Amino acid sequence: DPNKPTLLLNLGSSAIGDLQPLADILQRFPDWQILSTKDELGRTKGFDEYRVIQLTGIFPLHPYLRAVDLAITSVGYNAAHEFVAMNVPAIYVAAPNVTDDQKARANAIAKLKAGWSVSPDAPEELAALLNQILTGGASTLAAVQANCEIATAGFGDGAAAAASAILKSSAAAKPSFMMQSRLQLRLRFERLLGNLVRREKSLRYREINLTRDISAELIRNEIPFEHVLPTGSNAYLSARNALSQKWLLG
Repeated sequence: DPNKPTLLLNLGSSAIGDLQPLADILQRFPDWQILSTKDELGRTKGFDEYRVIQLTGIFPLHPYLRAVDLAITSVGYNAAHEFVAMNVPAIYVAAPNVTDDQKARANAIAKLKAGWSVSPDAPEELAALLNQILTGGASTLAAVQANCEIATAGFGDGAAAAASAILKSSAAAKPSFMMQSRLQLRLRFERLLGNLVRREKSLRYREINLTRDISAELIRNEIPFEHVLPTGSNAYLSARNALSQKWLLG
């Protein structure tokens, strides 16, 4: 309903354990409609009596974020940049991840006052913050939106800089013949005997969908698919196809 404020729950892998405090707060604000990208949220205790609209097969989210007034979201690289760039006030819940410092990203956004940061193991803190934001109303959300616009104004196209850094690093790295040989041996061992040693069955499929266009039908289909960005070259598409054929087809 475009005439009602909309809250998006996009918790993803951050997985707040106890959602009851959150559900209790939302019961106090019946005018807010709730969207969820995860089916399990709709069945979680405390939400069963509260209307939760499920969003399925929608990726990426950014084309729909103009309809969102407030979000509670994980803070992966994509989510953080999409929500800030689309001026969506959001509570960022950092998932513990060894290879991705989500807490630092959430804290950086909070420091810019372009959103709020909450720990995944603090459901009561999340509920209290949500209550504060919803009680503050439009003025609280507008202030964060303004800060999102300021942060977005500083966004640039980092592709060239990233590519330059990768090429510079690649040129500087000169592994020895012994290091290259050991790596090749490890890769061959993993491919031929890795699953056997771990007593794991190697997954093989009869067919794979390789596509530039993602859809709900592809996501629901039992046939695995490789999603290539629409701007990917034919050479890249061919290379991805070769890898899929090599590793996934029986």
